[in-house]
Amino acid sequence: MKITLPTVLLSLSLLGSAGSAWGSEHLGPRRDMKQAPLSRLHQSLWSDQLELKILDKTPVTLQGNRLVDATGRIVFDPATLPASVQPATLSPTFATPVATLRARRLALMKKCNCDLGDKANYFRLTLGGDQPARAGVLAKLSALTSVEVAYPVSLPVVPPTDIPPTTPDYSSYQGYFNDAPNGIGLSSARALAGGFAEGVTSVDVEYGWDVGHEDLELCVDALVPDAGTLYDDPDYVAHGTSVLGILFAQDNGYGFTGSLLGATCKFAPSYTNEYGYNVARGIDLAHTNLTSLPGVILLEAQEGGPNFDPQTYGGMVPVEYIPATYDAIREAVADGIVVVEAGANGWEDLDAEIYGDTFNREVSDSGAILVGAGTPPGDPPARTREWYSNWGSRLDVQGWGSLVYTSGYGDLFGPNGDVNQYYTAQFGGTSSASPIVTSAVGLLLGVFRAGNGQSCSTPGECGGDETCDTANFTPGWCVKLLPPEPLTVRRVLTDTGTPQAGDGAEHIGPLPNLALAIEAIAATCGNDVVETGEACDDGNTTGGDGCSADCRSDESCGNGITDLAEICDDGNTASGDGCSADCLSDETCGNNYVDAGEACDDGNTLDADGCSANCLSDETCGNGILDPQEHCEDGNTENGDGCSADCRSDETCGNGYKDVGEECEDGNLIDGDGCSATCRDENKKDDGCGCTAGSRSPSTGTLGLSLLLAALFLFRRRRS
Repeated sequence: MKITLPTVLLSLSLLGSAGSAWGSEHLGPRRDMKQAPLSRLHQSLWSDQLELKILDKTPVTLQGNRLVDATGRIVFDPATLPASVQPATLSPTFATPVATLRARRLALMKKCNCDLGDKANYFRLTLGGDQPARAGVLAKLSALTSVEVAYPVSLPVVPPTDIPPTTPDYSSYQGYFNDAPNGIGLSSARALAGGFAEGVTSVDVEYGWDVGHEDLELCVDALVPDAGTLYDDPDYVAHGTSVLGILFAQDNGYGFTGSLLGATCKFAPSYTNEYGYNVARGIDLAHTNLTSLPGVILLEAQEGGPNFDPQTYGGMVPVEYIPATYDAIREAVADGIVVVEAGANGWEDLDAEIYGDTFNREVSDSGAILVGAGTPPGDPPARTREWYSNWGSRLDVQGWGSLVYTSGYGDLFGPNGDVNQYYTAQFGGTSSASPIVTSAVGLLLGVFRAGNGQSCSTPGECGGDETCDTANFTPGWCVKLLPPEPLTVRRVLTDTGTPQAGDGAEHIGPLPNLALAIEAIAATCGNDVVETGEACDDGNTTGGDGCSADCRSDESCGNGITDLAEICDDGNTASGDGCSADCLSDETCGNNYVDAGEACDDGNTLDADGCSANCLSDETCGNGILDPQEHCEDGNTENGDGCSADCRSDETCGNGYKDVGEECEDGNLIDGDGCSATCRDENKKDDGCGCTAGSRSPSTGTLGLSLLLAALFLFRRRRS
């Protein structure tokens, strides 16, 4: 039985059911796949495969080598492609059976009340021919109305380790586990029940690892079923060995000591000899084989983005850039699994225009914890962005990005070239940062699970939302049945972490602080005590009374949290920045709120209904704005100044509108037709027109024809 720290005993004793401390948190909108600039993938990264996603509304199955819908209609047949790319063959992107994927999706959408992509509608198309020919196929696929998105499958790129040159200066061994502010506080958290992540499952998704390493016996049987044959490139194997060393190196008196010693180690490859490079498949395998919660999936890979440079390896981006990977992450999160994702080493601003809304969590949130790389203590100061780390508003937290001691590589210790005894002092990048954050996640889940439980031998000795865990604790321990929600874990780590150094202009987020995170996730909203992680607590869990239902907001405009009565909240009370000063408008035309710069807003973006489609005009004559139903607009309602009083005429002869000063108007500038080229009446005795200024006048010829037809009609009636 673990010792309970007195400083957090009180908050742990208030632990409620899983996820209740922070309220129910949900995934936001699913990404608009069409806007992702995937066609810009650098040509050096194009493989011989394209990936395509059929629209969710058209479920298809692979029959032979054709995609067929439920009615038997052929949606896509590679045989119709040009001979230059044959043979062209289709294969599913994901390994899980179609029926399982679709049943899981439907169940999870109901559970999360969110939109999830149909992973069974993702396929890989392997093509012959050269790259220009494959690019032609990509263009054709992208134009098909049944295809949601199509893009080239990337060749594998280097894992997100430190960028050379590396520094020879070392910090103290495993300083990343020290207490805040320089470490995540793992050493102190280990004194808590659950402080070794007992009952947690951690799945690493990457290339491979040294299965025989002397310090990784906890991961000997980690490979999930149906994984395929691991890619055995020595550099990639060393990378996985270093990652697993941070998490699972044994406390055995030699080497290093990992963070998750009470957890289950699993490994799902992203690159195999049989299935090639497929991160999405690895995530799906991890999800399928993570059969009990709590669980965490670690994504140790990166992708080449639109700014990729094959010489410097700049322009790398997080793997969720790829639609299939994004949908796989999102589904895992919806199923209650925490996903930790390397933010990549591309020295890129992920908020840059070239990425559109791909990394805008407001409209494209995968739910993953995105990790940046920060510096260890020294010069520059701790928690400064490493120069190669990506940055932007989508980054959640950071971990050490250099001088990380762990297993693998052999620069620190590697006698006789034996890889099973290799250790390093120079692991880095978002590759090292991400398992450090995963360590914080694993312990947070483990401590939450153990809660304020007690020793037990049978489930009957525990509370209604608990069971007796005798597999991970001796004696048994009452543990919670349900973990906190993944978005709650992400929010807690972000809200309680040690802030990034400097002004945070190139945002990578804070370094997790387990001491505060454990207190925050254990806080009980509604107990009238403001605890760590709470902004307020008024003794209830009702919103709209000055303290939100989850105790995270004092419900004031400008606090950065969108409350019940608010439409938006961007952290300030200024207008003109996408959220109005009173937080009641997102400042878009058509939202039925007249914002600064708008003349009107009637709740739609239609013209000719009293408010123009762009909300800049109330569509009245004389307002200085030319509306669709107007012929002119000079800012007044006077005649004789080049625009008529009703804005329907530019007051020129021949425009078909009888203006003030004109005797007639027949819509042309021809003499001899009853109205002269200067709009003077050529038959002043009787032109058959009683029109007044300000009306459209029929021509004399038209009027005469009308009278003749009327006379003929009356004549025929009399004869009959």
